[in-house]
Amino acid sequence: MAEPNNIQLQPGRRPIRRPNTSAPSRTLLPLHRSPHLSNSISCWYCDFKTSVFNEPIFHFGRKHFRWLRIWFSIGMGFSLTTLIGVTLIMFLESAKALNIYNGIPWLNNILDGSILGFYSSVFKYSISVADIGYMCVSSIISVAVHELGHALAATRIYCAGVWHNAAFCVVCALTVFLLPFILYPLYSHGESLMVLDVSAESPLYGYLSPGYLITNLDGNHIRTSEEWMETVYLLDKQIFRNTNHYISNKGYCVPNLAIAESKNAEIVDNQFKCPNDLTLFTTISCVDSSTVNDISSNGTVHQLMMENVYCFPAKGVLGEKKCGNGWNSAVKNDTNCLCTEDESCSTPIHMPGVSWVEITFSRPYSSDCTQSGNEIGSSYNKSWSEESKCGGSFVFIGDMMSMSRSIWLTEYQPRWPYGFAYFPDLVEKLLVNSFHVSLMLALLNSLPVYYLDGESILEVALCFFGSLTPRTRDAVLQSSLVAGTLICCLLFLRILLSVIS
Repeated sequence: MAEPNNIQLQPGRRPIRRPNTSAPSRTLLPLHRSPHLSNSISCWYCDFKTSVFNEPIFHFGRKHFRWLRIWFSIGMGFSLTTLIGVTLIMFLESAKALNIYNGIPWLNNILDGSILGFYSSVFKYSISVADIGYMCVSSIISVAVHELGHALAATRIYCAGVWHNAAFCVVCALTVFLLPFILYPLYSHGESLMVLDVSAESPLYGYLSPGYLITNLDGNHIRTSEEWMETVYLLDKQIFRNTNHYISNKGYCVPNLAIAESKNAEIVDNQFKCPNDLTLFTTISCVDSSTVNDISSNGTVHQLMMENVYCFPAKGVLGEKKCGNGWNSAVKNDTNCLCTEDESCSTPIHMPGVSWVEITFSRPYSSDCTQSGNEIGSSYNKSWSEESKCGGSFVFIGDMMSMSRSIWLTEYQPRWPYGFAYFPDLVEKLLVNSFHVSLMLALLNSLPVYYLDGESILEVALCFFGSLTPRTRDAVLQSSLVAGTLICCLLFLRILLSVIS
């Protein structure tokens, strides 16, 4: 039984109630461990409670209560805005599923990159074991930040977890942006891409090794991963835009003597074919030629003259001067031809769905860089061997997208040969994954759904409408939660079906 408070009576005044100073002060958080904490496990839900951090969190909150009041006031405004935003997205996705706005082009274009579109494009690609590890670690960090927000707010502010996830996203984004400056003393950034690993199933296995730098892709200097993926996407898009054989007009100055000694192409089913591993080549004009010439399957023999088509090894053109207007502005010359009178501008004839890409690399960290030869360069022609001391070039013929996903690249290069080359990429991937997971937690918890933070945020938001009676307020709350839960279940089911299909 609690001790009664001391009461002092003074004549002509109301009784003054003075609390007993010897009684322990009450707080919302118990400052000692309680043996009555109940942990629960149910379907899709696991609840674990601990009071280990209550005392340090309580003292931190009491010491900085003024700053925390401002901090959580901003968080309340952000959470209400997020609630409105995710509710709007939820209704728009429902309208998209019901084909309500098919006649509104601008609204259709806005939602082309919506949540479902994002997930369908992400899950089309395979996820490696390392990516699963990044996602697990990022989930643990993001959930810890979310629950720490609730603990710091002493369960009185329901937006704390959502707000802290949003703040953590900002921290991750700023760290990724400043990472090149932070690691500047140890690593260079944005000069070229370094190969960290090549899958054994990769078509580039044996041509590229860890420590190699990719300097050029089809004549374009590559500095960042974005430039790499953008160039790969454009080349792949150009390939699949043509369903038949086509000429890209990215030519090489091949000696006429080598062309004369090459094998003639055969005509099979009204199409040119080359024996063994040789590639179809044709001569083009150095100056006046279109970027891409499509050759219909029915008129191949008529459009290309037999004497202009020959079979030649792909590696035989490496190191030769480039010609034609299919290269970038740094390579092509629109005013005159770079080929001499003893050379002809030759370009490969691409097969449908197959790309021809020249990849140039360097090996600054290899001990063979100071030697006169290496194993890779010795198997190619003379022009290849001249640059094989510290690098070289090779031609990739195949699927660009599968090739780009089969190698592990980084924009950071150690300034010393034996630096930790993997460290910047690991940190960057962890920060990026933490950003995505934390952002997804903030959005999902803001949904007006039962058992999520959105339920409490909506309940607090309805309290600001003083004209509503408690019964009306409760009816609006329950109807909103039922509708939100039903719509979210249908949307998640649609996401699951789109991923499976």
